[in-house]
Amino acid sequence: MHYVAPDFAPPAGRHRWYTHLYVQVLVAIVAGMALILGVDRFMNECRSLTNFIGNAVASVIVARWEGVLDREKLDAGAETPRLHK
Repeated sequence: MHYVAPDFAPPAGRHRWYTHLYVQVLVAIVAGMALILGVDRFMNECRSLTNFIGNAVASVIVARWEGVLDREKLDAGAETPRLHK
């Protein structure tokens, strides 16, 4: 697909028209890439957190399935320490 300059543009002005269009397309591409890369950094943190939680849950399920899950240690690890009494 190619872009045709409008008929009102003189032959000498068509070069400027194409250059302007080319710059606009490049700006749109660069802006899109910046948006994707900015969101990807945040999404990477979300993927890491999801992976960590999934591995922890799977470990507990497999340990229980195998019969080696120590409920006392699991409950002791799940308690939150109190900073103030």
